Amino acid sequence: MPPTAGGTGGDRWTGFTLTITKPDGSIETKGPYISDATSAAWDIFYPSQTGVYTIAFSFPGQTASLYHPETGIVGSASDYVGDYYMPSSASTTLTVQTEQVKESPTYPLPTSFWSRPIDGQNTLWSSIASNWLGGGAIMDKVQPDGAGPSSGHIMWTKEYQDGGIIGGNSWSVSSAA
Repeated sequence: MPPTAGGTGGDRWTGFTLTITKPDGSIETKGPYISDATSAAWDIFYPSQTGVYTIAFSFPGQTASLYHPETGIVGSASDYVGDYYMPSSASTTLTVQTEQVKESPTYPLPTSFWSRPIDGQNTLWSSIASNWLGGGAIMDKVQPDGAGPSSGHIMWTKEYQDGGIIGGNSWSVSSAA
């Protein structure tokens, strides 16, 4: 993230571009972009040809300041003001084809004991894997997503979201103090 970015003020990464080389060798350049406070920027590209595209990202480098590059709004104080972030680049390829890509296989819900983390291949398991921990009070709490257990169980109070499928649309994590 830009070191002084906060809300509508502070640094934003600026001047980065995407160079798209199409299968016929023609080139389209997108940008330059200015990031948001989280370093993100986006654009839409519609491929017009089948074949392999090369997408090259280029960041020209930038010295951190305290101000938004367009509005001048002051951001959060930082020890990194005045530091220079060196240029960088990366590229990747993607293939555009006319044949539809097959869906990934799905794996059935478990029929016996299972544990976390849930492997990311088990995409359907989110319907039973909700981990809603609604705080310390038990009264008037409703688990809004997923199915509750139909057997005795233990409520753990440690973080367990290291990876895999979490489950449901609502979640929070409690940690033992």
